[in-house]
Amino acid sequence: LDHAAVAREIIRTPRLRSDLWEGWIRILISMQSMNPHLRVSGAHVEFTSPSWGNALTLHTDLMSNTWLILDAVELEGNAEVTCEMAKRACEEFRAWAAQVQTA
Repeated sequence: LDHAAVAREIIRTPRLRSDLWEGWIRILISMQSMNPHLRVSGAHVEFTSPSWGNALTLHTDLMSNTWLILDAVELEGNAEVTCEMAKRACEEFRAWAAQVQTA
């Protein structure tokens, strides 16, 4: 199997597609506000925490893989699958936004 064949199988199999997308969205949601960039000023030497760089690197890696998933959906050319995945993503992010607003 090559990457394209695996991607097609995931997209064509509802259970695999659902599990992948649900897990992927949860990973992206859990990353929100991870290691925010903090800067201490007013001291003799200003300090910027390096931990935000690690979060940025992880985010960049995950987003590049997100594009691979979306490319597989596009190559399959299945509008129904695309709409299903977009709706699920929208629902999850709305729920996350509601939690953030009430926190």
